[in-house]
Amino acid sequence: MVEFGWQQYTPYFNDGEPCHFGIDRLWVRTTADRPDADPDDLRVGRYEDPHPTLGWRGWEAGREWPYTGADEPRYERVRALADALAEGGFDDVLLDAFGDHATVTVRRDGIAVQFYEHD
Repeated sequence: MVEFGWQQYTPYFNDGEPCHFGIDRLWVRTTADRPDADPDDLRVGRYEDPHPTLGWRGWEAGREWPYTGADEPRYERVRALADALAEGGFDDVLLDAFGDHATVTVRRDGIAVQFYEHD
């Protein structure tokens, strides 16, 4: 893995329900991915499209599909990270560490945080 990242924020509106901080759009860039690939094309998670180099295990109608790709163990490790972040157990720590309305990128040489205005 070359780098990975996500967006974290508290939505401003949630159809009348309370708005809670969370993680969204986890992406992973491997050594086989193009260096200029858009992170939106490198997303990993239960409801995401297939990752170009890690493969995919789709989810539909309450069931998971068989894995398609070249390296299932690697995909499973990345998917475990995506699922752990999506479940919200680290939300307090991530909010304290990186702030609200932030894009976080993790590389071997450090972590970059870019803040943004949420629409």
